[in-house]
Amino acid sequence: MSEEGWQQIADEAVDGANFVLKAMIVTGSSGMSFNMIRGVNSARCVLSSGGSNFWNLLASLWYAAKHFEYEEEVEKLVAEYYPYECTCTEEINELHKKLGAKAKA
Repeated sequence: MSEEGWQQIADEAVDGANFVLKAMIVTGSSGMSFNMIRGVNSARCVLSSGGSNFWNLLASLWYAAKHFEYEEEVEKLVAEYYPYECTCTEEINELHKKLGAKAKA
């Protein structure tokens, strides 16, 4: 429950969603119209720019819960759901490797 932790959670969620949107463009673009491709790409841009600041919302929820003495409930929810995000991140990294991405990339 720190600024770095909230940023990490938000960044991992954004990375996962971006991977899905990129995969949609790469695999499904042959059946999409030009405007549909532009729409998916626009969603990716919105997610990248706005999503990286999502941690601010997480922080404000934490401080509101702390003010009303519900921080233990928030910690319980984060502890319950964060492992799913970690697993998703690991799976995305494995897919990158299978698709030929280098470690530096």
